[in-house]
Amino acid sequence: MKFRLILTITLVALLFAGCRKNLNDHEKPVAEFLSPDTNNLTFTDTLPFTVQFTDNKGLLSYKLSLTYAVSGTLDTLYAKAKPYNLNWVGYIDGEEFTQDFNFPIPDSALGGLYRAIVTCVDEAGFQSAGDTVLFNLLNFTDTILPDITVVSPTNNQQYTGVDSMNVLAAISDVSNVIYYSVTVTDTLNTVKSTTDEHVNTDSYSIDKMIGIANLNAGTYYVTLFVRDAYFNSRTIVIPIQIN
Repeated sequence: MKFRLILTITLVALLFAGCRKNLNDHEKPVAEFLSPDTNNLTFTDTLPFTVQFTDNKGLLSYKLSLTYAVSGTLDTLYAKAKPYNLNWVGYIDGEEFTQDFNFPIPDSALGGLYRAIVTCVDEAGFQSAGDTVLFNLLNFTDTILPDITVVSPTNNQQYTGVDSMNVLAAISDVSNVIYYSVTVTDTLNTVKSTTDEHVNTDSYSIDKMIGIANLNAGTYYVTLFVRDAYFNSRTIVIPIQIN
């Protein structure tokens, strides 16, 4: 009985001592990109990252994720194949660790703005804040500008006694149209109205009602901007008259 009591006390003491390490650790670990150190970089073949992980007591694991910065995930920008992976997880040990990542980019990957996020967890279970790098992924096989065919408004179209105008246009691209915007400005280039949309298709019909009820009489400009998946863009400016 005395032996069992001593053994129980010993086990409790050992468990308590093991927990005290976590109880005494109140600092979160740190995960940060050492390279690249600048946002909006251009990569064509591989994605090279160097990440440093540090903690005051001891590191446990890390996670690196890639997402499409506008909306959705990396999967939304692949034309013919799904991405090989979106997340990379690994276990680490010690108080400081540096990891190099160099991921191949499949030939089917479409261009766009991506976000890389890295985090880590220490032995006490604390997670670091996510360090983020933004970068442009370009594939130079597409250098063709997207097409814009405007139906309405026409050049110097007159608007009298109406609250809105209908902007009608067809946009298309040999790869994919990713983004467009419609902006109304005055002669001083002051924005009076704007609308935009993120899409992911080879052709799209713009059909937007733009409010003009609060515009004074005079000349204004309707600007249509279109960007494709490879950052090729086209802009068309159409003057209109408000009476």
